[in-house]
Amino acid sequence: MLQIKSHRRFLALLALGLGVAPVSAQDRDQRTEIPAAVQRTIDFNKEVRPLLTARCGACHLNGKKNGGLRMDSRELFLAGGDSGAVVKIGKSGESPLIRLVSALDPENRMPPQGPILSNEHVGILRAWIDQGLKWEENGKVVKAPAELTALEAEAAGLCPVSKVPSKLVYHTALGEQTYHFCCPECKKAFIANPAKYRATDSGKPALKSSAKAAPSAPTKLGALALGRLIDEHIDHRLAEKKLLPSPPTDDAEFLRRLTLDLHGVIPPVDKLVAFLDGAGADNRRKIVDDLLADARYGHHMADVWDHLLVPRNTPGSEAAVAPLTRYLEQKFQDNIPWDQLARDLLTSSGTQKESGAVTFFLANRTTPMVVDSVSRTFLAMPLECAQCHDHPYTRWEQTDYWGFAAFFQGVSRGAIDKFGVIQLNSTRGLTEQQSRLQIALPPLTAAGRDKKKKEKVELVPARLLGAERLALGKNESVVARPLAAQWLTAADNPYFARAMVNRLWWHFFGRGLVNPVDDMFKLEATASHPELLDALTAQFVANGYDVKHMIRAIASSAAYQRTSKPLKANENDTQYYSRVPLRVMTPEQMWDSLVSLFGREPALPSAKLGRPLVVAQRGLPTTPRGEFVMYFLAEGAAPTDYAQGVPHALRLLNGLQFNNVDALLTRIAPAADNPAKAVEALYLTVLSRRPTAAETTFMTDYAKGRKDQQAAYQDILWVLLKSSEFVMNH
Repeated sequence: MLQIKSHRRFLALLALGLGVAPVSAQDRDQRTEIPAAVQRTIDFNKEVRPLLTARCGACHLNGKKNGGLRMDSRELFLAGGDSGAVVKIGKSGESPLIRLVSALDPENRMPPQGPILSNEHVGILRAWIDQGLKWEENGKVVKAPAELTALEAEAAGLCPVSKVPSKLVYHTALGEQTYHFCCPECKKAFIANPAKYRATDSGKPALKSSAKAAPSAPTKLGALALGRLIDEHIDHRLAEKKLLPSPPTDDAEFLRRLTLDLHGVIPPVDKLVAFLDGAGADNRRKIVDDLLADARYGHHMADVWDHLLVPRNTPGSEAAVAPLTRYLEQKFQDNIPWDQLARDLLTSSGTQKESGAVTFFLANRTTPMVVDSVSRTFLAMPLECAQCHDHPYTRWEQTDYWGFAAFFQGVSRGAIDKFGVIQLNSTRGLTEQQSRLQIALPPLTAAGRDKKKKEKVELVPARLLGAERLALGKNESVVARPLAAQWLTAADNPYFARAMVNRLWWHFFGRGLVNPVDDMFKLEATASHPELLDALTAQFVANGYDVKHMIRAIASSAAYQRTSKPLKANENDTQYYSRVPLRVMTPEQMWDSLVSLFGREPALPSAKLGRPLVVAQRGLPTTPRGEFVMYFLAEGAAPTDYAQGVPHALRLLNGLQFNNVDALLTRIAPAADNPAKAVEALYLTVLSRRPTAAETTFMTDYAKGRKDQQAAYQDILWVLLKSSEFVMNH
């Protein structure tokens, strides 16, 4: 681990006004949006006063009024400074103070230099302003930073040990309180002797997870009742934020959205027309059930999850992903409980021919690759940083990482035989000797690692995350992977169920209740609707980890069935679901939709899913679908970020797969002599809706004005295919 020097410029930073508490890597110097207000009642003396004292005191307290602003009393604070009022009570988002401490403008922020205020502390100030700017005079003497207890230093955003702010923040939990440190040395000093810093009365560390444990099992709710519960939480937050929800979507928008979400492809015209022309209050509920029962549901979910479990083009593996895809396809179609699927996957053995699940271990060919995939996918808690050093922003240390990795050390991967079959063995048990991994770390110097010196070997005992080390006798052996799988899927695991619920929400809305979805439990990641996340997690566990049940609940909610069209009153809402976010098709959805339009769908849904993992490294041929996906793939892009435009148009114009439109146009042949009917057929086929009256008039006039109507219909077809509407999920 590299030794990091803490910044010891407390007086200089204090003179600049506001300092910093824990911030994410993206937030250290500038933000692009104001952090949300924290969702709790603010205690002025415990949370706001220490923050104002430690961060603003040198410039704005005890008679000082830099910029004309004094904070010695509520009246002086409300009076503002030379530029006017700095707060608007009840409207923190419109308060100049909040914009300044949010650091939206690098040239006009508080502080003007150095670390910025954390998301948490900006959220505290926002909630304080929104709750009426409560100001209590307690008559207590303001302490110097060096005299603060650990709890007081934490409230002021200072390191509990060195009492200085810092960009780099390490943190850990003690009882119900989380403390933040400027460097790993301070963190270790605190954990070794918290009483020295007056952290608690007992002074005994009680490290705990930063995630909430899954709530106790509630009364099971049916899908429709759970959908109504979703709406209660969403509508309550909309009322709090004074946001008007958009109206319900029409049937065409709903079916296109739902079919893309469940089947990964736009709806076929015959089913679309039948749905649009059908009647009945249960029409939408029935179509959800029909789509879930269709084999294309399992195919699409497998397509999503094989990319999560084995990232595209994972280097160095000779396994193909197709067996894993087929395995997942069947499991999702049969609605195997999520906890059972995870256990089966993580304890798999044998050959790919016997079980496609073993592909996970064959593709993630090293223990660190397995640990990284398991922690990110099933726990929404990436541990990669802790492989080489203590994680700076979570409680996990290097020994935690390798203690967890010990449970996957017993996996051996046999050679590939002439038939391409790989044997995955799990006969090795975990013994006292095997539970200790050797981590080779060069000795540290003041300048970091000294490569000339011999490596230092540390023995790390096997330990599940947050648990005690295994107590094994010298001759005792246990099979390791089942223990890890059992711990991971336990009902009281604080990560597993919550991570899946959040990812399912992301699947249907393009953003999670907590973002990012694969890093839910870092300090800066706060839920937009924490009570809803708690309720959905509890229901997911209570209903036996039933994925289809959760999907039915989400799809039945008014929140999911709203239109994506914004109102003037909610056009700036990006996180409270007053409307359904517009999302860009994934490259796979775009390809499959184009294939369905041009009539080149393979006979079996999974036949096109095979993708060699090492295409680029070994020069192996890939599928046309794979080439298309890689062309449009933007790693890390959010589903709500539109970046198609010209590349989309050029690919369709120049790609050999989609230049022949004759097959598509033959579908409208019966209506070719009636331009209005032909235009309607094109809109239904490509955009999954009927044209508006204005669109019908414009397009039919264009078709009538051309001598070659077939060429006119081709032009209209290309206009629709290259439109942003085609590649967007509404």
